[in-house]
Amino acid sequence: MYLNKNISETQAFEAALLGDVFVTHTVTELLWGYTDNLIKAAHSRNLYQRTNFSLQINNSAGDYMQWSAVKTGKQNSDEIGEFVEWDGKKQLGYWNSTYANMLNGTEGFFFRAGLKQGDNVSVFIDDLFR
Repeated sequence: MYLNKNISETQAFEAALLGDVFVTHTVTELLWGYTDNLIKAAHSRNLYQRTNFSLQINNSAGDYMQWSAVKTGKQNSDEIGEFVEWDGKKQLGYWNSTYANMLNGTEGFFFRAGLKQGDNVSVFIDDLFR
């Protein structure tokens, strides 16, 4: 049985609990996004960050834009590019420990000068929230 795209959020939750979650969408919708009532319902209850579904979210405009702040390296050149805030938060809230929720590393596009083979570098990958 296919799930009607126009059902209410409550009906979407009920359908998910009953296992009736199959939907039909075009390739364009799958890649670039479509509104999904189950995801909207989860978002409205702060259970999910996004309000739509898409396989291609990087380089896409929409609701997945984050505000980030990184260190410039002016005071300590070894800290250039290190995250200070991601998505407006100084610490993540996705994991069960303070350590796991820390913002460590750069976005991976640049690192401090003078790196040598064997040096450790930290990278924050926002798709993994790590």
